[in-house]
Amino acid sequence: MSRTLRSFLCGCALCLALGACMTKRAYVGPEPARDNSRPNYSSIYYYTVASYFQSQGNAQVAEALYAKALDFDRASGQILKQYLLNSVQLHHQKGLSDKEMEQRLKDHEATVESDPDLLFAQYDFFEEVEDTTGMQKTLRLLENDFPSPKACILRFLNELKYHDNKDTKSLETALRLAQDSPDDLLLLSQIYSYYDREMAKRAILRYRELAPSEDADQMLVDAIVASQDTALARDYLGSLNYPEDRAQYQLFVDTALQSNQPEILLPQASIFLDTKDLDLTNAVGLAALVGRRYDILEKISEQIAQLPAPEEDKQPIYALLTAYSLQAGYRFPLADLIGKLREAQYFDDILAYYGFGVRGDLAASWPEPGSEAYKSFSAQIETRLPAGPPADYLQAIAVAVQDSASTVHLTAKYDLIQYLRERWILSAADYKYLLQYCYDHDMKEQRRQLLEEAIVHYPDNALLCNDLGYYMLVGGEDREAAAKLIRRALVQEPDNPYYLDSLAWYFYLCEEYAEALDLVPKFQDMEKMPAEIALHLGAIYMKNNELEKAKQYLGKCLEISGDPVSVEEAGKLLQQIP
Repeated sequence: MSRTLRSFLCGCALCLALGACMTKRAYVGPEPARDNSRPNYSSIYYYTVASYFQSQGNAQVAEALYAKALDFDRASGQILKQYLLNSVQLHHQKGLSDKEMEQRLKDHEATVESDPDLLFAQYDFFEEVEDTTGMQKTLRLLENDFPSPKACILRFLNELKYHDNKDTKSLETALRLAQDSPDDLLLLSQIYSYYDREMAKRAILRYRELAPSEDADQMLVDAIVASQDTALARDYLGSLNYPEDRAQYQLFVDTALQSNQPEILLPQASIFLDTKDLDLTNAVGLAALVGRRYDILEKISEQIAQLPAPEEDKQPIYALLTAYSLQAGYRFPLADLIGKLREAQYFDDILAYYGFGVRGDLAASWPEPGSEAYKSFSAQIETRLPAGPPADYLQAIAVAVQDSASTVHLTAKYDLIQYLRERWILSAADYKYLLQYCYDHDMKEQRRQLLEEAIVHYPDNALLCNDLGYYMLVGGEDREAAAKLIRRALVQEPDNPYYLDSLAWYFYLCEEYAEALDLVPKFQDMEKMPAEIALHLGAIYMKNNELEKAKQYLGKCLEISGDPVSVEEAGKLLQQIP
């Protein structure tokens, strides 16, 4: 057993402590008869205040107050109990010496031995001072006089720590006694997970019955996946109803995939597919691809066409089935599947899914460049797809994943998205790629056209609103229309420095320099500032006669460079500053 694991298990003993607090002024005298207790105003007052300080962890103050309460009611068993519990805590806080604490327990031995809470606290003291004899005596008293799950767990941890004994017999007794105690069941499930998965599952199942929750479901699913218990998986999933329990279905598939144990999904495939839920179907399809269960993938292929879901929601499954066709080498028309894809990201997914299927593992690294896996992928694309942007892009990303220096896929993606643009309404992500590509290649007219087109389909997209608004500003178009778009973007992302710069530049162009300056503090410290924004800051400060700051940002624009137009303008403005 590793040292880390042993430390963890022994640390669980802390969960058994009752967190009581202690005191310094010793109460000396024999144990009073409990039935002679005479509570009065003073004893109740001091006991209540002592309990408060004890709950706050101030054992020193609680010590004096409990002793004061005992002065007024020396026969109170409850006050004496809390006094002793507080003493153990006070010792832990170095407020009592080992000898003082030992003597206090000895003075009240009869009281301690008649109360399980005090015995647990006494065990903590003996463990802290490494008194193994005292620990054993206390354990025997607990087991014989006050049998409980905590006592059994403590016995197991003691045997493990001091004798390296991993016998779980005491844990079995604890589990039997803990059938109505969620806290004990939870602790037992955690300990058992290292020694006996079957017993851990028993504890979790009972815990879930007593305290149903998302955490309990997660624990049970974790145990099922870790042990690959198909029978329990079937029982668990069979207890669920779709769509009411969709979250639990999703929890199960997510746990299996994230744990890289998708095979647990395969025996339950029909349960998930019967829901006709696209996300669940896609997860089972990925498990089938990795596990080479082509029968399940064929069933998904037949079912997907019948599902009444929108085509855009079926895109991930189409990409998965395309990868399946490439992996299996089936000759059915690949172009039909490719023709259903509407976004560039799903072409990327094809290669990713294909890689999972080839490796048979969700976590393994990609095959080496030039391996047969890539050769087969490229060969099938060449022979099974007609020439054109889809085939070109798939070939390009296969090259890029083998050669990180390759950039051929960037242009191929631009061509692919233009091809998709002729067939479907583009996704916002694909519009953004085209806009960035046009910006990088100084394609101003195409970029302006794309912005107008994209904003029609995505009128509330913050990035598109700001980009079009700023483009209109610098192009000398209607400033108020431009500002309306920029403000629409800021409603969604009020702290975005790029959008704040756009609005500040609007005020600058309208010669409202004070309003522009008011916005400057919100974005002047942005990370990785573009030269253009540094230019704007310098110009705004210059118009507001803050010349030192103007020099600072105009100089920063020159340092950043990379933007010849902004750098040239910054140089001109610097020459105007005395």
